[in-house]
Amino acid sequence: MAAITIQQELSQDVPTLSLSPYAPTPEIFVDGQRIPQTLSEEDVRLCIHMAQPASCGSKRTWALNPSDFHISSGAWTGYVDEMLESVARDLTIEQPEHGLRAELEKMMLFEEGAVEEGYLEPENSSDAFGTLVVPVEASRAFTWWPSKMAPEALPVSKGTKLALVYKLVADSSVEEGAQSLAVRAMI
Repeated sequence: MAAITIQQELSQDVPTLSLSPYAPTPEIFVDGQRIPQTLSEEDVRLCIHMAQPASCGSKRTWALNPSDFHISSGAWTGYVDEMLESVARDLTIEQPEHGLRAELEKMMLFEEGAVEEGYLEPENSSDAFGTLVVPVEASRAFTWWPSKMAPEALPVSKGTKLALVYKLVADSSVEEGAQSLAVRAMI
């Protein structure tokens, strides 16, 4: 089960959650220390020390900028490409490598009881057409949605969760497909 639970009241045309048969573990380092998929209290304290409160205003939600951590897994880059291919299929894009990319925006930390909405609003970016979220402890599962949609966020019921948040960026032809998908979803 995904650590980040997203529910949407949308048509069947809109993707909400995808599962990959294979997903590498992202090797995440914060301040030189490897952060495991299952967080200890020490890991949580380190991440919070390096983070800023999330823009959503929740006292239990934190955001780390890409400059505050790094991912040291060559296999992870390939997996991000696989996730983009899945997004491209959802958008019926034939050649995703020519105009579709995921840019790491932040890593979110959600403490128990936090509502996982800090990543729902993408940073103000005119070039992003959507958001891709990968829960660290369940990296086989990922979700994405077009920018004009607002998935419902649910509280973290147990433990502390990490999620990598990417903004989805495309050239104009790909972006038109994403906006078309968003319009179909709202009908």
